[in-house]
Amino acid sequence: VRAVEGVGRGEAPLDPTLTPKVLQRVRGGEHSRAEAAFRVLTERELEILARVAEGKTNREIAQELFLSHKTVRNYMSTVLQKLGIANRTEAAAYAIRHHLHEYLSKD
Repeated sequence: VRAVEGVGRGEAPLDPTLTPKVLQRVRGGEHSRAEAAFRVLTERELEILARVAEGKTNREIAQELFLSHKTVRNYMSTVLQKLGIANRTEAAAYAIRHHLHEYLSKD
């Protein structure tokens, strides 16, 4: 109750010395969730997702990886399903937002 009253008076709800630590944990939680999501993808799915994030088409990806464009399309469908994402634009945004390239460079 005191905390709510304090916020009503314009006071910070958290001790200012704790705020950076709390924010770091929240952000770290997002990062670890993304890493967990990336871990469910196979190496090939990650390769394809990374190229989608670069703006490449299925045909371009197929040429680079020596696959048929239908195979790339099937991989992308699996990626979308595993990540719970509706389309390739969202998948590209997800990969960029969650730093897929950094995740891939860890290995």
